[in-house]
Amino acid sequence: MPLWRINCEFERKFITDEVTGEAPWICTYKVALHVWADAPRHSNQVLRYWRGLTLDPALAMPPHRAGPDAWVTANLLAELLSAADACEMIEWTQQPRPIPSLTFGKYRGLSWDQVPADYLKWMASQADMDVDVRWHSRKELDRSKASADPAGSSTGARA
Repeated sequence: MPLWRINCEFERKFITDEVTGEAPWICTYKVALHVWADAPRHSNQVLRYWRGLTLDPALAMPPHRAGPDAWVTANLLAELLSAADACEMIEWTQQPRPIPSLTFGKYRGLSWDQVPADYLKWMASQADMDVDVRWHSRKELDRSKASADPAGSSTGARA
């Protein structure tokens, strides 16, 4: 898994179902993407300052350490719970993360419906591509196929 992928999947490598009793997980990263889509970024520290959280530095610093990151995450979770309920959060955690537009490559910044079909097919076929990017690529390919009319011309298909 790429290092830049930040969500609860990393923690799940260490905290197994044996430990949690198979309790459902909430990924604050994915939830924040839904609740605070307009945030400048969705890392713990960016969200902490963007939301204006005043946290005890003795507990919240330094970043990128297990204890301080867990403390910041817990405080962000409390903020998120004021905007969404736990059932929604669990559902969002189980889904691919929202990616409104492509975040890399020559089509960076374009919405999925603007990305050429051949590029979507290429992304969907790459085994080492981020799983959520592959999912969005396949979803857009399916959407464009479904929007094609029976006569063969297409309202959503691209060359």
